[in-house]
Amino acid sequence: MTNQKKPTKTTLQTLAGKLGISKTTVSLVLKGDGDRYRISRKTQQRVLECAEKEGFVPDFLARALATNKTATIGIIFPDVHESFMSEMLKGIESVFYESDYSLMISTSGFDTEIEDRNIRQMLHKKVDGLILVPYVPIARNNYKHSYMKLLSKTDCPFVFADRLPENAGSLNWIIQDDFEAAEKAVCLLFEKGCRSIGCMSFNLSTSSINNRLEGFKSGIEGCGLPLSSRSIILLDRQDPHSDDITGRLLRDNSLRTEYDGLLITTGGLAHKTGYLLRKALPADKVPVIAKFGRDPDYFDTGMIQIIQPNVNMGIAAARVLLDKILNRDRSPIQKILKSRIIDIGEKNEEKCN
Repeated sequence: MTNQKKPTKTTLQTLAGKLGISKTTVSLVLKGDGDRYRISRKTQQRVLECAEKEGFVPDFLARALATNKTATIGIIFPDVHESFMSEMLKGIESVFYESDYSLMISTSGFDTEIEDRNIRQMLHKKVDGLILVPYVPIARNNYKHSYMKLLSKTDCPFVFADRLPENAGSLNWIIQDDFEAAEKAVCLLFEKGCRSIGCMSFNLSTSSINNRLEGFKSGIEGCGLPLSSRSIILLDRQDPHSDDITGRLLRDNSLRTEYDGLLITTGGLAHKTGYLLRKALPADKVPVIAKFGRDPDYFDTGMIQIIQPNVNMGIAAARVLLDKILNRDRSPIQKILKSRIIDIGEKNEEKCN
């Protein structure tokens, strides 16, 4: 029996030798950076054709071991079905794909144990950085983000986006102006003649919701309106399609009749509530609704829209993380991005483009 000789593995050096150019030039072309480094299109084509002919396959593991970099960014969302998360992802992609990073995306499915596991797995897989949109359960569940201790000990840079867990105030984060946006929305409802303004929200223990509720209170007080125990309606089921909303609106007649204006802290909840109120009340009795989130592309809800800077938030989070990866500066970067308010009947130019 004859010993079969293993085929020689094609390397960057092999390709460079065959082409008569430097190994660096070959590497840049195969990474897609030929244009950025002004390598001629003719040379790029020669490199690609030679790599295909020789059956070259990049050894990313060897590269990671040599550089201690995986060129991978970990992203952890609670869910990706909500539009604001897909918009944020669009912004994140635009930054990292230009910088030759791949994205590894996980979702917790609104499960705290899965979220904790995902973060640990990302760190074990040596991602170069993490962007986290933390899951926040119903306030009464008293959930603690156990991964915070792990993150405090890691050398892996990370950025929180959209919302913050407890004790994250001194870390890297990008959020929107939830307090100011809620306050302005209440003032707009007041300008429209609303004098009995309520706020409906899921009862979540998260910075974004808390800031919206505080902004609502500030707006009410600023307009000289009374604030009572019935001004804020908190729901303990974290699902805009649940019977919790329907039950509250149908059981308590005053919820349908005592408000002429409502600030609703999430889009899905606003759409369900508006639908139920339109079914239960005459058109002239339906409260004016201001909601966080844009209208769907396929219909106008007739609500005031608080347009959050989701794409820009993704871009900003990615840029902050990239800066931390490249510079390893430990001083925190924190940004609050401005939202836009679109009045009823006002054209959303961003949506139309």
